[in-house]
Amino acid sequence: MNPKYLQLSMFPKERVKQEYPDWFEKLWDLYPYKVGKKTAFERVVKRMCEGFQMDEIMEATRSYVAFCEATGRKLKDPATFWGPQHFICDEWKLPQEQDAPPKSDEDLVAWGAARGIPARAGETYREYRSRLEQRTLQ
Repeated sequence: MNPKYLQLSMFPKERVKQEYPDWFEKLWDLYPYKVGKKTAFERVVKRMCEGFQMDEIMEATRSYVAFCEATGRKLKDPATFWGPQHFICDEWKLPQEQDAPPKSDEDLVAWGAARGIPARAGETYREYRSRLEQRTLQ
């Protein structure tokens, strides 16, 4: 064995804790998925250099987190959400509860018929639910 390798492995590198500005810490607290803080910070700074205001970024973050919680969607990594694809520009409107199809199959037929989308003969509940979701999202 190489003695130099043994010596280096015995002493792990000391990590330096990076400190972030208060405005970023407040933004970071809004986002429940805590990964890649350094990269996320760099992405937010880049968005601000592009002309985005911090209150715009915070509002987009609040809307996105609420949207994901309401719809059950998985949150993107913070660095991805605040990244160059500009997900912060998308509208993250909450789905209206009355517009969402009911969870139970028994209520589904009545819900669809009330909206002018009756079930077809021989159509399974799964197929009907899929068709209703496609029609109501348009």
